[in-house]
Amino acid sequence: MHKENIVYRDLKPENMLVDKDGYLKIIDFGLSKKIYSKTYTVCGTPHYIAPEILLGQGYDTSADVYSFGVVLYEMIVGTTPFVADSQAELFTKIVNSKVKYPSNIDHKVKRLLKKMLEKDPSKRITIDAIKSNSFF
Repeated sequence: MHKENIVYRDLKPENMLVDKDGYLKIIDFGLSKKIYSKTYTVCGTPHYIAPEILLGQGYDTSADVYSFGVVLYEMIVGTTPFVADSQAELFTKIVNSKVKYPSNIDHKVKRLLKKMLEKDPSKRITIDAIKSNSFF
């Protein structure tokens, strides 16, 4: 998908299914978009939106990497990285706050999550680098 310059824009557990052979399948491509450089539409599910989307800076497929990091964090820790009582407070935390990691989290997993949840999209790990990471 990313190799075709398609940004998914709504990666979250509800849009991820496991087939009968144990393979992960992504569903609901309603927000997906072919991009040619950056796109600026603010969309997605609040807890999984990358900071650059909220800042209106324009974004590309690296926003999906951030969302994948949120999903992975949630699977490992049991909650999303940022929790708030209002959407405005949540968005402020996504943009400005540092992610807190439990002390018992494996250091290799923590290192991967930090690279995926990097606020600066130009410094964020790529999908190819994630695929070659020892975690996977």
